[in-house]
Amino acid sequence: YMNRLYELLQAHAVRLTVAVYPWPSQVWHNDLQSIQVKYWSNWCAERGVDFINYFPDFVSGTADAETKLATLERYYLPYDMHFNERGNRLVAQRFLEYYGNPAH
Repeated sequence: YMNRLYELLQAHAVRLTVAVYPWPSQVWHNDLQSIQVKYWSNWCAERGVDFINYFPDFVSGTADAETKLATLERYYLPYDMHFNERGNRLVAQRFLEYYGNPAH
């Protein structure tokens, strides 16, 4: 479906941006280079589509259990994969920084 969406947007000269963010289990397992990051970054690169990787904002790759738990409590709704207000603010801030950059 993403290929079909890409083709539709191309036909109408609409720019596409793909973003990925980690679920809590990926934060917990320090999964900085997840399959989602690898797949979608490659997919975007092949098509010249903008790609925003939010994983580094939430996953260090080497965090200990205490740090990971603090990240989950700070940015996610309890027992849920969705961001809380603070998590949404972080994503929004990075999104605005990305689009405020003249290179995009």
